[in-house]
Amino acid sequence: LLCKSVLSNFALGAAKVKTGSRAPEDTSLFSGLGAGAQDFDGSGKEYRDTAHEKHVKAAQARANRIIGNDHENIPITLILAFGGLLANPNAAVHCALVGGFTLSRLAHTFFFYKALQPWRAIAYGAGLTCTLGLALNGVVAAFRM
Repeated sequence: LLCKSVLSNFALGAAKVKTGSRAPEDTSLFSGLGAGAQDFDGSGKEYRDTAHEKHVKAAQARANRIIGNDHENIPITLILAFGGLLANPNAAVHCALVGGFTLSRLAHTFFFYKALQPWRAIAYGAGLTCTLGLALNGVVAAFRM
């Protein structure tokens, strides 16, 4: 998940460069790439045409939403995963759920970048199922103590 998060943030940074939405002082970093002026909101950006503008703005919005979705789902699952360990849960179930969650988040990100439905929703549902499974596995273990 760490590698996925880092790559997602790099993708967002690249998308922001293309829309001119990075900090103004970053203009000099990307001038050799033909990125143009950077001014936080991209208002100074000149696009080849309307279709290009729509494409790069959509890519930035997509990258933002991927990261936002991660921020909504990964922390609570990690809390449940690590918290559940305190109750000495079924180790095989716990490992399978953590692995399943990790794979589902990787798949969700891939499907979101590629705009593939219903696969993105299926991956999200699988991750949510693993999160709920971690909670249940922890509760069951707590009552067995």
